[in-house]
Amino acid sequence: MLNRQIKHYRLLEKLGSGGMGEVYRAEDGLLQRQIALKILSPARAAELQNLERFKREACSAAALNHPSVVTIYSVEEHEGLHFLTMELIQGQTLTGLIQPGGMPLRRFTEIALSLAEALEAAHAQGIVHRDLKPDNVMVSREGRVKVLDFGIAKSARDATVVDGEPARDATLTQAGLIIGTPAYMAPEQIVGEAVDHRADLFTFGVLLYETATGQRPFPGSTASEVFPAVLRDTPPPPSSLNPQIPAVVDELIAGCLEKDPGRRVQSAAALRERLQALLLEISSSRLLPAAGRKPARWKSPAFVSGILGIAAVALLLAWLGWRFIPRAKPAAAGESHRPGLAVLPLGNFSNDPEYFADGMTDALISSLSSIQGVRVISRQSVMRYKKSSEPLPRIAKELGVDMIVQGSVIHAGNRLRITAQLIRAQPEQQIWTQSYERDVRDVLTLQSEVARAISEEIQVKLEPGDQKRLAAARPVDPQAYDAYLQGRYAWNRRTSGGLTSAVRYLQEALDRDSRFAPAHAGLANVYTLSAIYGVVPPAEAFAQARHHADAALEIDPELADAYVSLGLIHLFADRDWSAAEDNFRRALTLKPNDSAAHHFYVLYLMARGRDQEVGEELRRAAELDPLSPVVNLNLGYIAARNGHAAEAMQCFQKAQALAPDLPIVYLYFSDLYRQQGKADLDFLSFRKALELRFPEIMPAVDAAYAKGGRKAALQTAATALEKLAKTKLLPPEDIAHVYAEMGDRGRTLDFLEESYRRGFPGAVLFASNQDWEWDLVRNEPRFRALIARIGRSEHPQGNTH
Repeated sequence: MLNRQIKHYRLLEKLGSGGMGEVYRAEDGLLQRQIALKILSPARAAELQNLERFKREACSAAALNHPSVVTIYSVEEHEGLHFLTMELIQGQTLTGLIQPGGMPLRRFTEIALSLAEALEAAHAQGIVHRDLKPDNVMVSREGRVKVLDFGIAKSARDATVVDGEPARDATLTQAGLIIGTPAYMAPEQIVGEAVDHRADLFTFGVLLYETATGQRPFPGSTASEVFPAVLRDTPPPPSSLNPQIPAVVDELIAGCLEKDPGRRVQSAAALRERLQALLLEISSSRLLPAAGRKPARWKSPAFVSGILGIAAVALLLAWLGWRFIPRAKPAAAGESHRPGLAVLPLGNFSNDPEYFADGMTDALISSLSSIQGVRVISRQSVMRYKKSSEPLPRIAKELGVDMIVQGSVIHAGNRLRITAQLIRAQPEQQIWTQSYERDVRDVLTLQSEVARAISEEIQVKLEPGDQKRLAAARPVDPQAYDAYLQGRYAWNRRTSGGLTSAVRYLQEALDRDSRFAPAHAGLANVYTLSAIYGVVPPAEAFAQARHHADAALEIDPELADAYVSLGLIHLFADRDWSAAEDNFRRALTLKPNDSAAHHFYVLYLMARGRDQEVGEELRRAAELDPLSPVVNLNLGYIAARNGHAAEAMQCFQKAQALAPDLPIVYLYFSDLYRQQGKADLDFLSFRKALELRFPEIMPAVDAAYAKGGRKAALQTAATALEKLAKTKLLPPEDIAHVYAEMGDRGRTLDFLEESYRRGFPGAVLFASNQDWEWDLVRNEPRFRALIARIGRSEHPQGNTH
């Protein structure tokens, strides 16, 4: 079969075989990509029920759009051969990854969570897999989990089949029919009763047991050996075979392995919630094995029953205090008609460092973002697909776009070449490709040429302002531009070290070319973020930001990035509401696809109390930056406040998956649980936020907790942060958070007032109606007086700091 041509597919390597046929790695000559091609054996294809089962596999999987379910491309027939094409997963089956003593707990939980999410998605579509087993789970080289083989999915029982073969050993007397693999079948499958989604949950329990211990719960080599054990026996708890397994895993698996479907865990969503809670507890470093485990005062039975799926709620204070981040919704009215475009990270075909190709990608996105008639996805969202093997249609669907730009950059000496191709996502089709080459000094002109060509291909009319901006590119010193790219690369890391490095590189760019406006605008942005993140004292940072924003606009009056920085300066430093809004609106007029401008305009709207517009602007931000954890957290928060729990849940889950180490996620876990009266989960989440934000204080905090419980731990944290604030820059609201968690109104207000006095940006948002962090003190006279001093008037007194 190898090297055989089937239509436009060439078979390259046999990947496996089973009762239904064979799977090959193949080259798709039409779309120039490698795929997996599954051929139904001719003998099986001769039987109508097998052919229908084969087609059903494709239909079942194709109905699901989930990162943990393999993507089906097509079902085809050629010269009597029936085959389907699907996403090629380079990796191992779960069978090959399960160790004799069981998988490490964290990796076990991550894989289990991905599988639970896949089952939840399938069950929501009315699809029951009915043959979930380690051989049908692939783990890619990048660690992504993919569920395969929906060939016997759904509830119809149209054949007596066990693992692709007639059931030889099944001693069944009733007329029911069984479908599945003996070692992983639910009791109701074995006896031929009607099955529903709960059969998958039993199978899931078997799979988890084997993954956790390296042994199957119901041993046997034939159906006649396995079936009685499944129907009769209760396996020993996993922790008896692997002492590192915690009690919560024992209970979770036992809930799946209940013989009676009515007593079993009732939904994949419930399993997903428990596994999310388990992963949170593992991350908080507080989990103990079942053996010798002592009950902790802050862990109640409510924890064992799961965190009920609430991931986190974070307002755009995620840009403030607790928010260092490793830096879809429907389109807003008037937006949906614009074609959506995503520029995937350019391939680096030179020996240049990583920052060069990433910077060129960023620059191309920026050039396209100024075009009025197209919706361009932000850098933050597309960079998640760097070196990704995800199929383009799936990427397009996840980003909510119609077209994708792929390309490469080659830098050799003083010459620079960009090759770009435009691909329509559905159906996948290349509609344009072109190469552009220029001297490095003309890199800005090169980027503008590519942007103009793409706009022409997608038939977007350039407005006069668009044409003017794209034609305004000038030559630039190559070394200055290289330093500028390094600066952008550093500041996109959104860490204190990254911001410090960005200042150095951007200043180097200006030392070589003092008239390079983007470098001035970059420094304005970096200094503004440094004030917001508490890296540089606010007064110093905002003064530098103002200087560079003004310098940028003196050189280029239509540089949108500089207007964004001025908007933030007027908002946080001056509290000049009118000037802030004017600058944000000017930036969005010049660069309507600038997701950062939309993010920060939301901050202005929050400070002004314009709550309805907050939701509208957030939806625009989500359209441009669908994989932003901050945007998704805020959309979920607003949904929760409006009583839309299911919608909020989806947003929270997505945000947590995008940024599991973002402290604000767990801070808002804590706020939510406190409002619900769940004190144990409140403290657990707050402790995790502290650990991520201030790891240096955690030994003392945990020691205090061991001796005196929750109150002692929080008092120790507050004291440690007050001491820390004497030697390093620390926004006072960080300490206020701890006192608010303790319920200490007086000390909470002390530090909120200090934040205002010292000019920290977070103070501007204390009065936001969208902010529930300060509900403890909202009705206190001191808090009301503080809000009055911050003010919301149209004519403030200016910068009082």
